[in-house]
Amino acid sequence: MYSVYLDSNVLIPMRDGVRLATDISHPVDPNDNRIDRTCPVILVRTSYNKTASEWKDVPEWHVQRGYVYVI
Repeated sequence: MYSVYLDSNVLIPMRDGVRLATDISHPVDPNDNRIDRTCPVILVRTSYNKTASEWKDVPEWHVQRGYVYVI
């Protein structure tokens, strides 16, 4: 199982120029270094609050198993 490093509110530009606030959760090793290999990514887009209670613990569960979780 991995620990989680969170990049919060990364602004990702869309084709129309809008920048969407995005949280990127990365797996890290026991020394808190990001895993230095390609990891599968789970991408979630929501028009609502990305910190809503329905998402609680979801990113962590996937990241602990080696995924990068982007919402």
